Amino acid sequence: LLKNMGEEAIAEVKENLLLEKNLQKLRQLIEIAGLLKRDDLLTLLKSFIGSQDYDVREATVFALGNIVSPLAKQILSEMAQDKDLRIARLAKRESRV
Repeated sequence: LLKNMGEEAIAEVKENLLLEKNLQKLRQLIEIAGLLKRDDLLTLLKSFIGSQDYDVREATVFALGNIVSPLAKQILSEMAQDKDLRIARLAKRESRV
């Protein structure tokens, strides 16, 4: 279903990722981005690895794990060095999938 969303809907997801301030909605958008499995969303997703919110970083790890690409693996490798050991462990696990 998500792969058939069309470019217009994907553009809306991108725009909302940039603008959303509500953390719960942002986490949901990050999850959707991961389910879309599109390389063109990786730059946006990378912008969330430094978030102060644990749940945003966790959602980012899982989203990156869904996108099979060298850049996604590289970002996960960076996240595997996170100061928060919970995020570091998740990133290591997702980079192996």
